[in-house]
Amino acid sequence: MTDVKENRPDCWSCAFFSITWDPKFPYGCDLMGFKSKITPCLDVVRFDGKRCLGYVEKEVHMIRMTQKFKRKRKVNFLA
Repeated sequence: MTDVKENRPDCWSCAFFSITWDPKFPYGCDLMGFKSKITPCLDVVRFDGKRCLGYVEKEVHMIRMTQKFKRKRKVNFLA
């Protein structure tokens, strides 16, 4: 049995996925150059009938992630 995530790309982890300022079309694909009401990979399947072939996984910089979520101050739980 195949996993569902292997069969279709996820726009949220794609390098070309973007969030737009347009409230009517909040999601966009920078590679294909369009905005959508739903995630662009679902629009591609709906119009083309095939899964998105332009999917490129984002690079996650673990150093940035650890610095971003690092606690800036200590909390006194006893007080």
